Amino acid sequence: MSKTDSRSELNLRGPMALYSVALFAIVLLRNAWLCDDAYIVLRVVDNFVNGLGLIWNPGERVQAFTNPLWTFLVSGIYFFSHEAFYTVIVLSAVVSLSAVSLFAFRIASSTTTVVLGILVLTMSKAFIDFSSSGLENPITHLLLACFFLLYFQSDLNRKKLILVSLIAGLGVLNRMDTILLFAPPLVAALMNFPKGGSDRLTAFGVFVLGFVPFIFWECFSLLYYGFPFPNTAYAKLDTGIGALDLVRQGLQYFLNSLALDPLTVVAIAVGGVLPFITKDKKSRPASVGIILYLLYILSIGGDFMSGRFFSAPLFCAVIILSQYRIKSRSAVAATAVAVTLLGMFRPNLWSMISKNDSGRTNTIDDKGIADERQVYSKWSSLAQGRPSTNESGHPWAVEGRFARLYGPRVVTRNAIGLFGYFAGPTVHVVDENGIADPLLARMPTISDRGWRIGHFRRSIPEGYLESLEARKNLIVDKTLARYYDRLSIITKGEIFDSQRLEEVWKMNLGL
Repeated sequence: MSKTDSRSELNLRGPMALYSVALFAIVLLRNAWLCDDAYIVLRVVDNFVNGLGLIWNPGERVQAFTNPLWTFLVSGIYFFSHEAFYTVIVLSAVVSLSAVSLFAFRIASSTTTVVLGILVLTMSKAFIDFSSSGLENPITHLLLACFFLLYFQSDLNRKKLILVSLIAGLGVLNRMDTILLFAPPLVAALMNFPKGGSDRLTAFGVFVLGFVPFIFWECFSLLYYGFPFPNTAYAKLDTGIGALDLVRQGLQYFLNSLALDPLTVVAIAVGGVLPFITKDKKSRPASVGIILYLLYILSIGGDFMSGRFFSAPLFCAVIILSQYRIKSRSAVAATAVAVTLLGMFRPNLWSMISKNDSGRTNTIDDKGIADERQVYSKWSSLAQGRPSTNESGHPWAVEGRFARLYGPRVVTRNAIGLFGYFAGPTVHVVDENGIADPLLARMPTISDRGWRIGHFRRSIPEGYLESLEARKNLIVDKTLARYYDRLSIITKGEIFDSQRLEEVWKMNLGL
């Protein structure tokens, strides 16, 4: 590229990047919403900010969230606002726009890849839907942007390696399974550090140093909750459902997104494969991360939220593809047309620009996978309404407000977020799926009634609800009652009590 071409490229890139980010911002705000699961985190945040601890039900230490970093960030803003809906939407928008701006102004290699990359992100249903939603995806996207900004630089010195490692550690602190996206390029960066025994040892030291926040959290979690993993992991990963059945469900998750959001699936596939075809050694580890993450999604059966797990690998794929320079104008035009056509080939494209989101009624397919935004946007979106409105609010929010005022004090629910947040801390909400309940998370699932991914129902043991109301063990089954006694020591006992620490040791070692 000549000096004149280079200067022209620089003069054009700024305005084009600004226009592209502005377009993304408009579409993002038009589609901003909160899902029911976001209110699971918000109930924990509300309890935490009001001095009740990082818990779901007061008096019972259970980690009902999977995203500590996001939970702490929301808590920091909520401490001042004491308002959930706009707080989380504004925070999500700011973080998401930061991630996309970093991509546009610092990561993409040319004006062309800026425009094409943001076009993909803007027309991707998964990326737009989960750049808000109240879940942790925006922070994951921003950390991936920061990570790859440093990773693709040629002079990755010791100081930058510390930052790369720290960013990866924060990503894992935000959501554990993202280690699969961060690990391959992080290991590659470590292995490419200058040769020599002392330098390699130093590199490994800074690698570990970057994960100190995550290690600290794990130590805290083991001490405070009594377990190293979120309660959701025990509820969802040890269900007794066969591995082959989960893989079949995972395949349906891929097919669901291929039908609703083909652009996302195709872009991820291209980003995962292209570095191997072009023999791009720098990008290849990032592609390995995408492939590992996709295999993980397949193995766990995907999720009940369509596209939720695809937003992060899509962003990785777009970053990878943005490192390639497209010199042919015809190739640029063909790519733009292909992206536009794939983006338009989706059932509810009109809802991105229209206020009416009620065009589709089949929001949950026969495999239990939901177009989650379509389910909740009528009650919980920036364009249409807030879930707490008494007259037209979401029924679960209305029921929660009623329970806060009139009881009962112990309630069994299948969907716990909206109800739990608006019911408040005086109502003990028992989650039938075990996500927020320590005993039910470790109970067998009700397999004879079928199951829905992400919703593995448990039978309520006889006497369990009475135990919660009376605050003493009234469970009829004697063996289960003994187990509940020991589990209660962990979740309700004094943190540093010697008997509790002994039970923590035994429970985690399966003794």
